Amino acid sequence: MIAMSVRVGAAAYVRQNAAVAARADARPVLATITVPTIVVVGEQDVLTPPALSRAIAAGIAGATLHVIPQCGHLPPIEAPVALAALMREWLAYACDTIAGLPTPHSPFTSPRAGHGAWPT
Repeated sequence: MIAMSVRVGAAAYVRQNAAVAARADARPVLATITVPTIVVVGEQDVLTPPALSRAIAAGIAGATLHVIPQCGHLPPIEAPVALAALMREWLAYACDTIAGLPTPHSPFTSPRAGHGAWPT
């Protein structure tokens, strides 16, 4: 991650953080989301901590929260295998839900996954 940060450069880092700080609070919009939604957070994320991710998930009806153990703010870099497996399973569930196919009792599991709910 350090190499990536150096490659991107300090100016880009400053622009990205200024953009994040200036954007409007989108939490009021969460209740308008009506599609299957997953919120993924690293257990050790200090920039968007699990408590904030729980609040985001709670603001979206039917949203699924998944906390990736031993992971910080960048699951695609820090836990790519775990994130890919999670996304494959969740996308199968979401596609089945949108298509109106039967899903198991747990709203967190794809009918194709064959195991129980994801930990939150």
